[in-house]
Amino acid sequence: MNLIRSLLCLVALMISLTASSHLVAQKSDGRADKPLAVLIGQATSTSSLVRPEKLYGTGKNLPQASEYLVGTIFKFRIDEVVRGNKTIRSGQTISVLIPGPRNVTHSVWLSAERKYLIQLACLVDAEKYKGTVVMGFADPSAAKEPFDSDNVFTLISGMDAAVPINTGTKDLIKRIKREAKKK
Repeated sequence: MNLIRSLLCLVALMISLTASSHLVAQKSDGRADKPLAVLIGQATSTSSLVRPEKLYGTGKNLPQASEYLVGTIFKFRIDEVVRGNKTIRSGQTISVLIPGPRNVTHSVWLSAERKYLIQLACLVDAEKYKGTVVMGFADPSAAKEPFDSDNVFTLISGMDAAVPINTGTKDLIKRIKREAKKK
């Protein structure tokens, strides 16, 4: 079943690669429909993007994650650029923001043990992330860095935004690469 879903995702990805590479109208979740870049690589670390003023709650009530957790930031090491622009290169590590709390079922989680083919858009509507900080919950006493939205990307919307690479998908990925190079 996973192989069939992966194949369907890659077919949809191949169709989207034939479309124009410019960004389109912004959706409400901060992601675009068309990719700015298509990359292969893997996540190297994760951090949480939080609203610090809502992190500790008030009085006896502890806050729910949806109140303070704005998203997850993945550091993504690029192994190969299938399609991109001049600022994205192989060997580079970029920041990818996945908006929303982790426990949302439609949220994407990039495992460090796997390689992925991901489709990225520029982070749009950076204003809504003002006042947030980047922190790791594994070491909450560590310094919290203010979030800098420059050079942060997000996944395009759709189920083919992040496709794990495995033996069943390698032939389709080769076809996608050929199609991307034709553009």
